[in-house]
Amino acid sequence: MKVAAGHSMVVSADRLTNGHVRIQTALEYGDGSSIDVFVVNQTEINAVLLTDFGNTMNWLMDAGVKPTATKRRQAFVRRVLEQFDIENRSGALELRVPTLNDVPAGVLRLSQACMRIADMVLTAKMRLPTAFGERVAEVFEEGDL
Repeated sequence: MKVAAGHSMVVSADRLTNGHVRIQTALEYGDGSSIDVFVVNQTEINAVLLTDFGNTMNWLMDAGVKPTATKRRQAFVRRVLEQFDIENRSGALELRVPTLNDVPAGVLRLSQACMRIADMVLTAKMRLPTAFGERVAEVFEEGDL
């Protein structure tokens, strides 16, 4: 995609077999994997659709963090989406930009939103069972009570 080529935020851009364009950004999720933004091949002529195809929410779930588990997490996601004017459509983060010339700025906005939301993993309380909790569970499972 010529519009995105040459921008420092873009590591690579590839056309996929379904016609979508994958833009690998310079931003990364917490595990070092790149944040990819896709330009959707669509027939809509009054806007260009950018999406992460749900990768951000899936990344969080794989990290053991459910973004909708608490009202606080839901509010955090909502604030980030509002700040960057991004929509959440069934877990896919989406942004419509008016023209191809707006794609670079849109890629930056969407990838920043993805990174901010993914950073939720840094503040999530991991619910790791303690040795005491494991022992109590064993007692119940063994029927010793």
